[in-house]
Amino acid sequence: MNEILPELLRWFNENPELASLLVFLISFGESLLVVGLFILGTPIMLGFGVLVGLEVLSLWPTLFAAFMGAVLGDGISFWIGYRYHEAVRRLWPFNKHPEWLGQAEVFFHKHGGKSVAFGRFFGPVRSFIPTVAGMFNMPPARFVAVDVVSALLWAPSFILPGVLLGASLTLVAGVATRLIILLGIIVAVLWLVAWVVRRTYGQVMPMMNSSLKYLLAWLNQHPLLKHFSKGILDTQHPHILALFEFSFTLVLASGVFIVMLGLQLASDLPFVLDRQVTFLFQGLHTPWANYIMLFINGMHNLGTTLGMALLGLSYLALKRQWQGFYYWGFVLVSGMLSAWLIQQALFFSVPEGSPVYDYTGFADVRITLSTLVYGFLAVLIAGELQDKPTLRRLPYTAAAWWVVSLILARLYLEQQWLSDTLLGFTLGLIWVAVIGLAYRRHHVSNIRIGHLGLWMSTAFLALNLWHYQQYDYEEIEKNLFKPTEEIMLAQAWWQLDWEGVAHYQTDWGGRAADPMTLQWGGKVAKLEALLLAEGWQKAPPFSLMSSFKWLSPDSSLKDLPLLPRVHQSRHEQHAWVYYEKDSRLILRLWSSHMYLTNVHSLVWVGNITRERLEHPLAFFTLPVSQQGEILHPLDYLPQNSKQLCWAQRQYHLATADPHWQGEVLLGWKQPCFAHNFTHQPNKGVP
Repeated sequence: MNEILPELLRWFNENPELASLLVFLISFGESLLVVGLFILGTPIMLGFGVLVGLEVLSLWPTLFAAFMGAVLGDGISFWIGYRYHEAVRRLWPFNKHPEWLGQAEVFFHKHGGKSVAFGRFFGPVRSFIPTVAGMFNMPPARFVAVDVVSALLWAPSFILPGVLLGASLTLVAGVATRLIILLGIIVAVLWLVAWVVRRTYGQVMPMMNSSLKYLLAWLNQHPLLKHFSKGILDTQHPHILALFEFSFTLVLASGVFIVMLGLQLASDLPFVLDRQVTFLFQGLHTPWANYIMLFINGMHNLGTTLGMALLGLSYLALKRQWQGFYYWGFVLVSGMLSAWLIQQALFFSVPEGSPVYDYTGFADVRITLSTLVYGFLAVLIAGELQDKPTLRRLPYTAAAWWVVSLILARLYLEQQWLSDTLLGFTLGLIWVAVIGLAYRRHHVSNIRIGHLGLWMSTAFLALNLWHYQQYDYEEIEKNLFKPTEEIMLAQAWWQLDWEGVAHYQTDWGGRAADPMTLQWGGKVAKLEALLLAEGWQKAPPFSLMSSFKWLSPDSSLKDLPLLPRVHQSRHEQHAWVYYEKDSRLILRLWSSHMYLTNVHSLVWVGNITRERLEHPLAFFTLPVSQQGEILHPLDYLPQNSKQLCWAQRQYHLATADPHWQGEVLLGWKQPCFAHNFTHQPNKGVP
């Protein structure tokens, strides 16, 4: 991907006419009858907008190509319906799938001519509405007028957000890469969960239900088995489909659980996939993401989750819904007991070097507990939506999202292996399916889900507010991701051990990014005082309000906040700025793993970069670092001060950057150590 993506961007940049043609063809295909079903035009248009924001494509040709493709595709679709009318229904593929036109007809009857404009923004009926409009003899002049106006609105509505995203990527490149990738993974996983639930209800379950009916009909014809079908699989049971859904879930979860448990017993742990997933999340650590994942993990702590269960049970008791009370209580007791027994019987390890502070064994039981609590809450709510199949999947989707968020947090925080999380989740899912099957088979209660939802939502907010006040997340984050310190004397660092400090700012996945060209030994206050005397300033803090200045075309470098950068999962602890005529210099320092005992301080590592203003669009002002520009720190630091010592060293390892030969500057307060090197600045002190 690292090789393909630059080549793809270069091709777009070198062939703007072909790129515009591609935009036209995709927009045209998405608007064309039937073809639009197989083209994901919305995300593709968003992607072209990103390329505009990255200045790979031009804005106005891209918008024009998207507009023309949409108008022409709609025009052809309208002509087909206007020319053939009802004969369209007899054409392939509508003779096989009459529901495609049926949905568009319902939409057209509901909104009339306005459906041509509205339908452009609704994926399922997007490419059929123009044809239906033609079939119902909508005047061509009126269709063209409405279609042109809607296309003028549609093209910018999907391309301009991509432009904003592309410009933002320009700004945060090298700053929030990990966070963007992590958010992409989370969104993809949650989308996959929702897709699985929707497909299960939309396609798998109807197909299984149809097969079940054939099976029951055959059983009823059998002289011996018909008693089984009537006693166990009663076709007249009001919840027969729900019972089959739980049975299907039970079989699937049991299969995964047995496989995972068998592998745990028969194989050396951890598995290769466990290590790969852990390494992936290690490379995605950032301070912002650390805080979010710690918060999610904390929201699933045993006290909060048990509190949710007790409050839910108390509501059922107050409303005298004893059936739901007994079944929910039983699933909690039996599920937690089985988790405890498995924990006692098996040995479960934790990832090496894990920053664990509260791990207590198998799944820490919180994954199983959360599955039991929120999974059976979804069963209770879905049980009252039996007559609304479209809504019935929503509580299951919400519960699955919430439990999967915990799994992602545990993996990110390196508190469990992937196999352990799957084992805990499937164990809880088995008990939810078993007790849910029994509950729905004898379901007679009438729970008011609106009241239950309000009660549980209030409890959820109250418990998590209490939890948030009880925990110092910043302190926990600091302790979790604190690197192991190496103790040494300052002289040893100065003469030899400086080479053990990271010489690159680590990017996602451990790849090298900017070189670390400066090391400072001792207290930072000494260096800061001299920097301020030389005209440097403390870096302006980043905040949500200050980031809005990027949207002003008149902002100067002094107005714009400084985005923090990440090295070894931490933002820089110190940053200073020096403003030049048309650029600004930025000095960043991170604490290293080396602790100097004779001065009671860490070794600080960092670099100096230069940012200049760029205007990717007329309404953006972005500070951008010059790629490949390596600045020598001593060219910009107060090297003539009698209070400081500087020594130039060079790494013996081959560097990954053709613009950097491995030079690094060591800084120290007076008196100096022996064997110092001198440096003649090329550009003078600022």
